[in-house]
Amino acid sequence: FLGVDRLEHLCHQLPYCTLSACAFVDFIFGQIFRNKKRILLIQGVISILLLLFGYYCDVTGNTLYGLNRECSVYVLIYVGVILKRYNIMEILQQNMRILYIAVVSLMILCLGYHRGYIALDGNHIENPAFFLVMSCSGWFLLYGLSFLLEKYTRIAASIFIYISKHSVAIIALHFLAFKIVNVCAVALKGMPQYMIAAFPVLMTGGLWWLLYVTVGIAVPLCIDFNVRYVKGLMRKREGKS
Repeated sequence: FLGVDRLEHLCHQLPYCTLSACAFVDFIFGQIFRNKKRILLIQGVISILLLLFGYYCDVTGNTLYGLNRECSVYVLIYVGVILKRYNIMEILQQNMRILYIAVVSLMILCLGYHRGYIALDGNHIENPAFFLVMSCSGWFLLYGLSFLLEKYTRIAASIFIYISKHSVAIIALHFLAFKIVNVCAVALKGMPQYMIAAFPVLMTGGLWWLLYVTVGIAVPLCIDFNVRYVKGLMRKREGKS
């Protein structure tokens, strides 16, 4: 009905469908089995099989209408479920063990830098073991840095906490905010105006990425703040009336 090209475009517009798929599978097996450990085991088997299938798609160049990436990253959702289910991160925070793991993770990332790369936009994961090790190392490194910021730098921690609490607005509006940078780039470089529509970004070299990140976060947060402020005023007026 939609056609192959349109279907693939829609799949690329759904980067979070993996999370929905994981929740759906968990719900289905939850209706069959009441044992949570058994469900977790089944999810683990499914995640490994999907990872291997995603790797097969990477090797063969099969896109599955854009769903090849979702197969590969399913296992990362499962890892997150394991970390949360058994409170692993809370345990690692005790005696500052998370910092040691973060240092080791940084070393692993440095060693793996010249041994391959991961590009999820094209479902390039190098190989399943490399993908898992590098992804988990990156997660532990970021968590360790977040732990340091929260513990020793209150201002920076408050900024990141505020951003995380309003991340939905950033996810929804950051592509639109990128167009502001595109407009500036077109004006400065004398490019044709139709290049403003470049997706996701127009400029990729130099420090343009920093400008995209800044605008992609700041503009959605400003819009979100103003929307909340207007809603607050309207509620106050409704309360008075």
